Amino acid sequence: MKQQVDLFTPIHKAIRAMLYQLGAELQSADLTDQGECKTMLDKLENCLELLEEHARHEDEIIFPGIDQACPGITHESHEEHMAYTHKVDAIREVITAIRNAQKGQSNTRLTAQLRFIFADFIAFYLLHMNHEEEALIKASIDHLTPEELMDIRLKVQMDTSPERYTEWLHWMLPAMDLSELAPLFNQVKQNAPDSVFRKFQFVGVSTIPEDRWSRLNELVD
Repeated sequence: MKQQVDLFTPIHKAIRAMLYQLGAELQSADLTDQGECKTMLDKLENCLELLEEHARHEDEIIFPGIDQACPGITHESHEEHMAYTHKVDAIREVITAIRNAQKGQSNTRLTAQLRFIFADFIAFYLLHMNHEEEALIKASIDHLTPEELMDIRLKVQMDTSPERYTEWLHWMLPAMDLSELAPLFNQVKQNAPDSVFRKFQFVGVSTIPEDRWSRLNELVD
């Protein structure tokens, strides 16, 4: 039976979890409080950095391999990445304006603007991930071998710093169900360096609920 190597669902589940959480936090954050404001804006900027890294990995590592097998299939995703950069620039402009405002100053307009454009960005990005999954998961599995897909995944892992990779795993692993975690852990155990699998275990035991972690270990070969 052909091994199913999914390049999109695990990382997209991580991104969805991150966007849901930050969107909820931003709705209630008091941006007139200096400490709370800095914490919230730092989180948003870190989120944007993670998403920019993910987009670069898709553009430079993931898409070329899929395009080689299915020419032109990633065109729409590339176009959405371009639209994404404009939305990110708009968010960063408002973040900068809030940071530059006088300390302790209440700026209801900027706060409302940030909440609106980040909500708009979340809606855009959720649709973008849906489009990618609908178009690219089946195509990549049908037209690339499991070995080719694993090679792409390993290139992404090697292009990510250890600290950043750990951060991604903290979002990713608790966002996945057992039917997704078990094959992912088995694929990493069988194909990735031991250090990568140990990192999965280290993050997994601290982020996955104990009962699910126990059941997962029963399913990992």
